[in-house]
Amino acid sequence: MEYFTKFVIGGFIMTTVSYFSTKGMPQIAGIIMTFPAITIASLLMSPAGQTKQIAIWGLVGVAAFTVFVLVFLVFVHYNGQQNKTINLTGSALIWIILVALIYYFINK
Repeated sequence: MEYFTKFVIGGFIMTTVSYFSTKGMPQIAGIIMTFPAITIASLLMSPAGQTKQIAIWGLVGVAAFTVFVLVFLVFVHYNGQQNKTINLTGSALIWIILVALIYYFINK
């Protein structure tokens, strides 16, 4: 049941973002996109003794997400908005490298 709940919440957020962006309201879509549904669901469904560590590592994720969005905007500036797949892939690869480096140096 918990996976179904996560699926419904995620689907609702994706649909809402899509709805507002197609209605010409990218500002609202962008704000909704950052709603911490995954964070809330994850903290609610994780063992009580792990929530602090998860939240701390969540801060690492927030920093990496900020870099992801900034890199995506740079890619969009140089590649154009029509190249979504390339822009998202490049941004995701940089996000993965950044998170891996942070994880490595923190756990060294």
